Amino acid sequence: MIALLIGYEAASRFLSPVPIHFGEAIPIAAVGLFVNLASVWLLSGGDHDHGHDDHAHEEEVQKICASAGVFAVSIFEDGVPPVFRITPATQTSRLDATAVSVTTVRPDGTQQMFALADRGGYLESKEDIPQPHAFKAIVRMPDGEFGVEFEEHEHHDDADEAATRDHNIGAA
Repeated sequence: MIALLIGYEAASRFLSPVPIHFGEAIPIAAVGLFVNLASVWLLSGGDHDHGHDDHAHEEEVQKICASAGVFAVSIFEDGVPPVFRITPATQTSRLDATAVSVTTVRPDGTQQMFALADRGGYLESKEDIPQPHAFKAIVRMPDGEFGVEFEEHEHHDDADEAATRDHNIGAA
C-alpha cells in the first residue's frame, strides 16, 4: 500500500513539479551526508583480523597449459568434503572425464589415483581427498602428464569461525 502511495506521489510531482527551496534543502542534504558518513564509520568496525582471502576456504589453484587449453586444478572444499576440480579457462576447452585422472604422491611415497566425473562446466574427482593436502599431484590428460604441488593450509573450525564472524555491512 505504501509503495502505491509513493508511486502516486512520484507521478504527481513529475507531472506538476513543486518549487525547491534551496535554503531548506541544503541543510537537510548536509545532515543526510553526515548521517551516511557516521554510518560508514560505525559499521567499518576498524581492523579485521580474519583476512578476506579465507572466504574461498583457502582454495589453492594451479594452472595447467595443455594442447587442449588452459585448465585450473584446485582442491575444492566449500561446504563439501575436499575434491579435485579441473576447470577450463575458456569455454572452448573441453576434456573427456574418462580420459583424465589425478594421482597424488605424498611425501612418504604413498600414491592414490582419483577418477573424475563431468559436472557440466568442470571435472570433479569422484572420491574425497584425504587430509593432509600436502602432496604432488600428477594430472593425466590425453596429451600428457602435468605435475602440480599443493601445500597444507591452516583449517578453521566452523564453530570458531562462526563465533568470530563479523556480521556488519563492512565485512561484505
